[in-house]
Amino acid sequence: MNRRTNNAFTLIELLVVVAILAILMTILVPVLGHIQAVSRRALCLSNLRACGQAVGQYTIANKTLYFPYSTYVSTPRPYTKCYFWGTDTDPVKTAPAPLMSHLESPDLLLCPDLPWGSYVPQGARVTEETTAFAYNAKTFDPFLRGTNCLSSMLVENPSELILFADAAIVDYWTAGGVLKNSAYLEPPVSGGARVPTNHFRHVEQTTNVLFADGHAETMTPVGEVDEWNLGFVGERNDPYYIQN
Repeated sequence: MNRRTNNAFTLIELLVVVAILAILMTILVPVLGHIQAVSRRALCLSNLRACGQAVGQYTIANKTLYFPYSTYVSTPRPYTKCYFWGTDTDPVKTAPAPLMSHLESPDLLLCPDLPWGSYVPQGARVTEETTAFAYNAKTFDPFLRGTNCLSSMLVENPSELILFADAAIVDYWTAGGVLKNSAYLEPPVSGGARVPTNHFRHVEQTTNVLFADGHAETMTPVGEVDEWNLGFVGERNDPYYIQN
């Protein structure tokens, strides 16, 4: 008499398999999350490098001068305020901004770790994404109007001088405060105030920085960051923000 072999899982075996899968998921989910966070940080670095190439092309085309932080243009209407990322209008017009003609896409000014909806856009009329990076205008366009932009020939230590960086600000006029993107990088000491704008939004509380020589790197804060992950990459202006 032949006995029929039962190849089905018993309930206990099935529960063991489920328990093993649950343990593996517990281990793998944080690892996968970390890998995704590192990938987002790497994409941000890549965008910053592309911005550096655009700035290099701009200085070559404009007699070594850096681009203005802001200026006024005649489109879409006379005396429209135009920043390096575009016009302060709804919708934003990128064509009048001098730097944007050298940037392959406006999306290269964005960061995947500052997703749309996680902040309020900076600008009186802006209702869309513009830039996740701030310009070190205190050094490169000190009057903020393009009237006295720095020449690349006058930068003594370009590998240490910040050009762009991950940035944000907090609007404390709103109850409880609201996070906004920031186009202006605040140095550690500016008029006696210390208002940090370096945004340490990436994995392991890091920030991405583009330097004047075109290289980009990931940096950690010097000292404490606030509850919005804002801080500085150096305790003093020199050498990162304003070189003596």
